[in-house]
Amino acid sequence: MIAVIPAFRPDDGLLRGVHSLTPQVDSIIIVDDGSPERAAEVMGSAVAAVAEVIRSDANLGISAALNTGIRLALHR
Repeated sequence: MIAVIPAFRPDDGLLRGVHSLTPQVDSIIIVDDGSPERAAEVMGSAVAAVAEVIRSDANLGISAALNTGIRLALHR
């Protein structure tokens, strides 16, 4: 199972969510929806080992972020 998480202006809550999902899923895709602060930078290397972070250059909204993550998940 793959979890897709849209993120805009991520904070520590996202990091906690990723860590709680890790034992329950095969992989995690985080779609950074054009945040001014990049999700990968906020979450650091601890998350890089368990989640793939995809970055959108513009904020396209939660639906577009989810669709981006789902498309990526379906092609695995």
